[in-house]
Amino acid sequence: MTSASNKHSKPSGQRAVLYLRVATAQEDGMHDAALESQRRALYEYAVTGGYDIVGEYRDEGSTGTAKNRPSFEMCMARLRAGEADVLMVSRLDRVGRNAADIAACVDEMDQLGASLVAIDG
Repeated sequence: MTSASNKHSKPSGQRAVLYLRVATAQEDGMHDAALESQRRALYEYAVTGGYDIVGEYRDEGSTGTAKNRPSFEMCMARLRAGEADVLMVSRLDRVGRNAADIAACVDEMDQLGASLVAIDG
């Protein structure tokens, strides 16, 4: 089941990979603060919700429209390999900037039996 949710549903120890992204040009001067803010929010949500965090990945200086996001691809590889059940992001725009990219990610996750959790919608 794939969800883009901001509500806690008891995940019973589901394994989560956390994905953080900032585009330096967009968050000029606040790069580290933006990453740390995402990181804190994701960890708090995951721990409070009972998820097992199995990895944290970050792409820095990468836009949501960029095709070359190595850390995002590592997250997806972990999901494809069955090493994680959930991809957790702070906001849906961390996955992609347009509806088509987000829909493609959700479709793949459905096929994998994985979930996408966006904690801020």
